[in-house]
Amino acid sequence: MHLLSFCLFLIGVSSAHAEDFQLAAKGGTWMFSTSGIRSTNETASGVGAYSLQLSYAMTEKFNACLGLNMIMSDGISGSQGFGIDAGFNYYPLTAATSTHTRSENVNITMTETWRPYAGLHFRQRTFNFIFATTFLGTGIALGTDYQIGTNWFLNFETRYDMLFGADDGKATQINLLLGAGLEF
Repeated sequence: MHLLSFCLFLIGVSSAHAEDFQLAAKGGTWMFSTSGIRSTNETASGVGAYSLQLSYAMTEKFNACLGLNMIMSDGISGSQGFGIDAGFNYYPLTAATSTHTRSENVNITMTETWRPYAGLHFRQRTFNFIFATTFLGTGIALGTDYQIGTNWFLNFETRYDMLFGADDGKATQINLLLGAGLEF
């Protein structure tokens, strides 16, 4: 796949580049558990997790990500949690995005159908449905992109966040998200 790009590059008739940005909108389920807050342990879950994520291809294997997230206790209404994410996704088996090679008469797009990844992210969350507080912490993500067109893809992602709040409060958040995205 990359051999063709390399050969065209060597003879000097082409230029190659990757789609630098991805924008994905996702929705799904959430589960939030706390301990050490008001000397109780509490758990809440439901449908109504939403994420808007912008990614930038730093290298062939790494994307830098910035996202906005919202959790709604009743799906599209009710009490809310919201926050930001910043981190990196690593694509161990494939390139992070599509690669294009262009010459005077040829335009080649190389895209893997499935692009699995693992991510490490900083998470910030402010909640008002179990209690009103802010949490900070790290999260891991496992997911895959499925290419459905030249610049369009579907995404499935599982997130596990380890969060820390005031007064030795601890929380975990788990999300299962499904969405669609655009490479540009």
